[in-house]
Amino acid sequence: MDAKAIIGGRSAANHLKWLADSNGITRRRVSEVLDIAGLSDVAGRKVGTFSLGMNQRLGIAAALLGDPSTVMSTSRLTDLTPRASFGIRNLMKSLALEVGRFSFRAIS
Repeated sequence: MDAKAIIGGRSAANHLKWLADSNGITRRRVSEVLDIAGLSDVAGRKVGTFSLGMNQRLGIAAALLGDPSTVMSTSRLTDLTPRASFGIRNLMKSLALEVGRFSFRAIS
């Protein structure tokens, strides 16, 4: 997923609601994935104001909307700030800890 392939004037929540609606996914899942991705506090903010790291988190939230059994990321984290890179790595590692659900391999 391209982290910048988002309509910048939409809020993070509205972007995910649109994706949920277009894929027959309950809107209740939107708040769940925003929470998982650590974006609940900025759910109403326009994504055009997001940093690259926040856009990466939004992409992860979008990937998790359908509650998939497998998620693979090949994104390099080297373009992110050290703090954002650390946050994304921790998020992916926490998802990987869900037994039998995800695997994570950092690409540097």
